[in-house]
Amino acid sequence: GRANAADIELTAYGLLAVLRAKDLVKSAWLARWLSAQRNSRGGFGSTQDTVVGLQALSELAAVMSSAEQKLTVTLESGAAAKYRRSLEVTTSNSDVLQLVHDVPVPGNLTVKATGTGYALLSAEVFYNMPAGDAAPTYEMSAECSLEPYRTGLSAICQFCTAVAADAEPETVDGMSLLEVTIPSGFEGDVDALRQATADHELVKRVESSDRRLVLYLDEVPRTKLCVTAHLRQVRRVSNVQAVAMRTVNYYRPSVASALLYDVATVESCREAHVAHCPVVSSLDDRRSRATALQCSVTVAGMLVAALAAILLV
Repeated sequence: GRANAADIELTAYGLLAVLRAKDLVKSAWLARWLSAQRNSRGGFGSTQDTVVGLQALSELAAVMSSAEQKLTVTLESGAAAKYRRSLEVTTSNSDVLQLVHDVPVPGNLTVKATGTGYALLSAEVFYNMPAGDAAPTYEMSAECSLEPYRTGLSAICQFCTAVAADAEPETVDGMSLLEVTIPSGFEGDVDALRQATADHELVKRVESSDRRLVLYLDEVPRTKLCVTAHLRQVRRVSNVQAVAMRTVNYYRPSVASALLYDVATVESCREAHVAHCPVVSSLDDRRSRATALQCSVTVAGMLVAALAAILLV
């Protein structure tokens, strides 16, 4: 597997340092290791290590391209006897990415280079594996209660996360993100969330973007960490669907767990001024929603009957 983001970032800084010292031998060795950590899209594990890593590789490329380049790189595959591809790397095209898509697999790939210069080659192999029943890395829960609000309903939600008991410590250490998607028709009160978490030692930052609340956590503890968020209804949306909350390791984005939570928007509760709207948890309790609907219909029926009696009088 690939190295973690912290190791990639440190190695990139090391490459920048040896480039300043004009040590091209060590630079080439570090660049080879860094390139092996890149994903198929050219980046690394996280935003920070990608920025530093690409800066280091770019500076190395600038140094190498200043020298004369005249290389012939030949690819041969053991999976096909007649497969052979040649790439020409010259001073004029040394900064151009050359791609080869039709390499047969499985089999050994042999790379030969002749001439003068420097080139960096990387290979990506894609394959499918059956999804396993792996235990979640993080244990999460969400519970929302609804109450009347001047523009609609207000959902007061408690979002909790914790490291699972059997999670490997090296995969969950360090900064993590708690991302909460906001249901359709609602908006998050980010100022209230910042105020509520201002004194929390593990919550370092709170942001709101693209219908999401994002909390930057110094780490996810083994014991439950809970935050309370206020979601205000700004427009009526029928049949609001469940949305996701997610905990993800900042430096290892592949280490993540997700959970769907639901907010029942029972309009009649607000219109009838019911004191306590139903509580809807992440288990998607449809019976609570049905009970609330029955309750609202009964209240509406009573109001109609009372109005008819007044008109008759």
